[in-house]
Amino acid sequence: MKFKTFIFYWLPVLLYSGLIFYLSSLSKPIPDVLLVEFSYSDKLLHIIEYFILAFLVFRLLNFYKVSKAYLYAIILTVLYGITDEIHQLFVPGRFFSVYDIMANSIGALLVFANKYFYKKN
Repeated sequence: MKFKTFIFYWLPVLLYSGLIFYLSSLSKPIPDVLLVEFSYSDKLLHIIEYFILAFLVFRLLNFYKVSKAYLYAIILTVLYGITDEIHQLFVPGRFFSVYDIMANSIGALLVFANKYFYKKN
């Protein structure tokens, strides 16, 4: 693997997924400083967070010309979200949430929807 390929395609995925893991390892979640608090604002953060991850994974897979890169990006992102929720079972003060998995999955699926929106326009 070339160094440039690693820096531009692999490193963003590794750093971003590492950031997600780190944040979910905190006993107390970081307060929503940038968002106005409203019902389910944390779910919006999950959607955005996993949209970005799915996009980065898609970018990596697309670079390697993987057939159905969007589909694999969604699957990998959803699986990462599930394992992240399982990981939170072992973090004091955190818990497993099916609703978080749903929000993570919506974020990943929006990358696919984004593909079709821009393809039609």
